[in-house]
Amino acid sequence: MFRSLFDGRAFCDVNYYGSDCETHCRPRDDRYNGHYTCNSNGAKKCLEGWMNEHHDCRDAKCLPGCNPIHGSCKVPNECICQYGYKGVNCDECIVYPGCQHGYCVKPFECHCNLGWGGMLCDQDLDYCSTHQPCLNAATCLPVKPNRYKCLCREGYDGENCQIIINPCVTQPCHNRGTCFKLNNSSYVCQCQPGFTGQHCEVNVNECNSNPCSNGGTCVDEINSYRCQCPPGLKGSHCEEDVNECESKLNPCSPLNTEVCRNTFGSFECLCKKGFDGKLCEENIDECFSNPCLNQGKCVDLIDSFQCVCEKGFKGKLCEQIDESICQSNEQIWQLRHNHHCLAKWCTCKSRPVCKCIQTLSSVSGSSSASAASSSASSSSSSLRIIFDEQLDANKSELFCASLEAILTLSMHDTVDLETMRLVCRIDTPQSVQFYSQSDAYTERVLQLGDLVSSMKQLTHVKQIIKEKQQRSYLTLINVCSLLVLAIAAIAFTFSILFLVVKKFYFFNRFSYNRFCCDCAQFSQPSNDRIHNVFPKNNQLKNVNKVIDVQV
Repeated sequence: MFRSLFDGRAFCDVNYYGSDCETHCRPRDDRYNGHYTCNSNGAKKCLEGWMNEHHDCRDAKCLPGCNPIHGSCKVPNECICQYGYKGVNCDECIVYPGCQHGYCVKPFECHCNLGWGGMLCDQDLDYCSTHQPCLNAATCLPVKPNRYKCLCREGYDGENCQIIINPCVTQPCHNRGTCFKLNNSSYVCQCQPGFTGQHCEVNVNECNSNPCSNGGTCVDEINSYRCQCPPGLKGSHCEEDVNECESKLNPCSPLNTEVCRNTFGSFECLCKKGFDGKLCEENIDECFSNPCLNQGKCVDLIDSFQCVCEKGFKGKLCEQIDESICQSNEQIWQLRHNHHCLAKWCTCKSRPVCKCIQTLSSVSGSSSASAASSSASSSSSSLRIIFDEQLDANKSELFCASLEAILTLSMHDTVDLETMRLVCRIDTPQSVQFYSQSDAYTERVLQLGDLVSSMKQLTHVKQIIKEKQQRSYLTLINVCSLLVLAIAAIAFTFSILFLVVKKFYFFNRFSYNRFCCDCAQFSQPSNDRIHNVFPKNNQLKNVNKVIDVQV
């Protein structure tokens, strides 16, 4: 049935479905009319737990697993067994009442299990198999239903062989020990060698006596022991020495070893010259000590080395000056190492004592400033060298370098120039002042005057004055004099500054760290090796005397 609204659309009454409202479906949930609901088309849809829409969903879904033949249900998740069956799923038949040791295939049957008989399967046909009553590995013999007999092993007795009449039958002794019966309940074990204990269960540790010698390791075994010997030893107790120097065992390097000497438990490889190491496998690096002088390159050889010398040097250690280069190019060090070489002051054929020095900055403005500051100090001593001619910048620089070289070589101990704080400056156009800013070396400077006076190689030296100044206060006249001298020195210095910079462009500060020739072999100062520092070309002469002046 349907009803129409004013807009022409049709609506079905409740419980009617379809385009013409021809299908009728009313939801139900009761035991008489079914258990379902209706979908949008009016078809019946079973509620959860119910099935069979064509029968109004009146059939309940039984418990999962319920036997469909022997079980049924009236409500969902239920399993009701038919008569003669049991179990959760109604899949077990019920045996005949009174059946003891049987089973059924159909309800109320009694099929006997193995070894049982009788209508109710209550008679034991094989009591031994069913109950196994005999103990201690005895043999069971069935006599009749529910009856048996036990045949006991030796040492056992009783109906079920449960009584021990010989305790040794249980084999209480381990590790092949022998059991001796004392009485029916006691025994004693006689153990095999290497075992002890009541039942021979303890292995005797033969290593407790420390049988292995010379550091061998003892390994305990059954009734014995074994010694693991350290390398170089052998024998049952590590008492024998292994001769490692035998031809097959010799571990020493065959090419580098002179002799292999066997020692007890070890060996010693006596290496050939130039080799080292336990097996003489290491080549000694003779270049490790840097034997090559004057920047020579060392090439390691077997038991020797070879120095590849820089240009200008020769000799095994590059300790000799190449005379041809010395005579042809006196400025080789200045060109290649930014140093000024004093080799032209000495004769390369003789044993020269030459030092390469960097630019003598202390002779120029910096030296003048240092000297001016030291002149105002309370106490200092100095040497004043007066020449019979005026000095140019080159001569003054070379003469100052000579004085510092003489003072350094005359020292018994090695002293750094920076520690001595030496100052050499042009005092006047014909004089040079030389002193130390450190009080510890003032006396050495004064002693240098005596040494220089005794040297005949100096030319153009008119007079050497040792000036000893003691603590005093300067008068106004002295101050004015010093100011005039300082102004004159500064003017003179600036006048030669351009020439000095141009000529000694590559020079730096004083440095005596590099020798043109080998001076390392001189351990004590001497006039002979100091004289070699000075020229023999009659540039300086007439060292007359040393005058002590007290100011």
